[in-house]
Amino acid sequence: MVLGLSLLLCALVGHADESSAVQALKSDYRKFYRKYQSGHDHPSERIPPATVPLLSKVKQDLLALVIESIQSAPAIQKGTDLQSQIRSQVSDALSASDEEEAPKIEVGVEVSEVPAQKDLFSVVTQIELDCGSDDSYYLIQRKAGVAKVLYAKVRDVSADLYASSVARLKGGMISVVSAWIPLHCNSAIQSVEVIAAQSSTLDSEVIVDKDRFERGIFLTHEGVSLSSDPSGFTLKYEHAQSLDFETSIRKHIEKYRWEGDLLRRVAPIAFDSKGFVDEWFRLNWSDASRFAEGKKKDLEAWHAKGKGFSQTRFGRTRACGKSGAQVLELKHEESPIAYLVVAGGADYKNPEGMRLRAVEAKFPMECK
Repeated sequence: MVLGLSLLLCALVGHADESSAVQALKSDYRKFYRKYQSGHDHPSERIPPATVPLLSKVKQDLLALVIESIQSAPAIQKGTDLQSQIRSQVSDALSASDEEEAPKIEVGVEVSEVPAQKDLFSVVTQIELDCGSDDSYYLIQRKAGVAKVLYAKVRDVSADLYASSVARLKGGMISVVSAWIPLHCNSAIQSVEVIAAQSSTLDSEVIVDKDRFERGIFLTHEGVSLSSDPSGFTLKYEHAQSLDFETSIRKHIEKYRWEGDLLRRVAPIAFDSKGFVDEWFRLNWSDASRFAEGKKKDLEAWHAKGKGFSQTRFGRTRACGKSGAQVLELKHEESPIAYLVVAGGADYKNPEGMRLRAVEAKFPMECK
């Protein structure tokens, strides 16, 4: 009887040491895992519909644990230390007891301090599922010992957070950019959705989505990169080369600048002259015209015509006289159909300066 009472007291003490957030995560995670295992009959289905409400509860529990840890941490504690502390709590909550098998679904938390922003933390929670993970993103501010979520992006179970970046803009505003990939089993052909959000001022504590766009990508070893600076952000990825059927994939770069609360595409739009021409035809004319410096009426006509190009490839690349520009030959089968004059510096050395000067059906006279 004494032994039994001692064991009960030990169990109660151990349970009391756990915070309410840890206890909730432990309970809800096990419910989710059991439901997930019993209902997951189709390997191609990422998650059984019946488990979605339980998964949402686990995500809420993870956020509550993160907020609790940030609030209770010393003001001088680094984001990396916070991350280690939270990961330890999550690991303890999800570890198997003596009576059960260890769950196979991993749960992760990433915590990082936003550069040059005191008490501002970028947080990602991850729940590993088949063909990827269900991720959520939070920007959390700690002020006077209270942690508050300034921005949250909680996606459905088909989206993985591939990259995110936070920057302080001119005027004290905060920009949050995130890239999400809805992974499919065993496929390298994907799409990435980029969501850009901005605050009016940091003190307003209101950060809202301002723009979003989707791009097709190939998931190569280089993947997708996203970086922010005080003026905007840059996205880099690999995808198809439209104008040259002999080159299936090229490196893409998209750079955006905040102008008020609107995003504007700026140079560079490619890494080299062939990529520049390919991207120029992919843009709508209002954007393409900003990267042209020749006769706009003629270039607009070629831009519209280029939308219908198919089975083309690049031929020779030659210098345009002594101007420093390049002439790219575009062929259909073996016959040249256009000569494109790209000004603005040699490939890879000055991609920001590239502009389309002219498109001609014959080799330009001024370049001979």
